[in-house]
Amino acid sequence: MNSTMQKLEELTSALPEFSPLGKQCLVQEYPVENGVCFRFPLYALDKKVSVDRWFFSAGVIHKLHSHKDQEECIFVYEGTVETTVAGVVHKLTAGQSLHISHGEPHWSRMLTDVRVITIVYPTGYYVASEIPEAERVSSVS
Repeated sequence: MNSTMQKLEELTSALPEFSPLGKQCLVQEYPVENGVCFRFPLYALDKKVSVDRWFFSAGVIHKLHSHKDQEECIFVYEGTVETTVAGVVHKLTAGQSLHISHGEPHWSRMLTDVRVITIVYPTGYYVASEIPEAERVSSVS
């Protein structure tokens, strides 16, 4: 078994703890230079909202790109990654997260093996705490 297949087997052995789909989910290998990258889809809604678990091996560079109409949140749960957003470098380690607004060019360099969860959603979705209190719906007791 080659090293890519060994890494995939190691990664998929932990899937049930992260995905209701378990090992039945479609695992996608992304072509990258200097290592391996796997995407494990966890949730998708109309190709607009997605939650994915990713594995990147050390040394991988996730190329410069942007999302025209989508925001992205990255949560690092293992490893260290440098993500550059609009020219500003953010060094993220396990337990840290980063929000990237729509249209902002960004790329990442994996300093170690990295596992992240990303949430991509259309611009205009709001977290309740971001909505002014006067506009929130009160719960009925």
